[in-house]
Amino acid sequence: MGLALNKLVVFDLDGTLVDSRRDVALSILHSLESVGADPIPETRVFPYIGKPLLDIFLDLIGDGDETRAEAACAAYREYYFDHCADESRPYPGVLETLETISKHHRTAIATTKKTFMAERVADLLGMQPHLDLVSGTDGIPFKPDPAILFRVMEKLNARPKDTWMVGDSVMDIEAGRRAGTKTCAVTYGIGTEKGLREAGPDAIIDRFPDLLTLL
Repeated sequence: MGLALNKLVVFDLDGTLVDSRRDVALSILHSLESVGADPIPETRVFPYIGKPLLDIFLDLIGDGDETRAEAACAAYREYYFDHCADESRPYPGVLETLETISKHHRTAIATTKKTFMAERVADLLGMQPHLDLVSGTDGIPFKPDPAILFRVMEKLNARPKDTWMVGDSVMDIEAGRRAGTKTCAVTYGIGTEKGLREAGPDAIIDRFPDLLTLL
């Protein structure tokens, strides 16, 4: 394939590697019901995917009751653990492309999920063998804060100039920029192409396998 060696490629999870919309949305709806919130359409949940869980429930419940939102978070984590791969699948070409990249570069996931949950998804969907590290947002600020990228680069001994951040949201691109990495936006996920272009990534791809041309 002729890929350059010794880069680190960091991926967002939901909307970048995995189409998880239905499993995440149904888990959110279940959790809203568990705390007595008003029912909402499944499609209303999709734009929230990838955001911090507490922020999602505070907004969707809408009454400002953080205790209630925390209860919804707990219900979500319990339910989603058992249903995270019911309908979720890697996007086309993800597994094959990850396998190719991992032969030449270090690879990692950096997600707003908790690490244990991200590891479970990666394992159930066959991505784990092609990853050097899975990092969730445990005890650090969420993207667009670059803390998770600094953590990943430190653990894998990588320099920002040799690192790519690949994601489907403006938060991913901003985190990469603030960490000093190169950034690549994917247009097939949750984020809008217009918003991603306005964020000014170094590259934009429409298909995951197109990532190989950047490396």
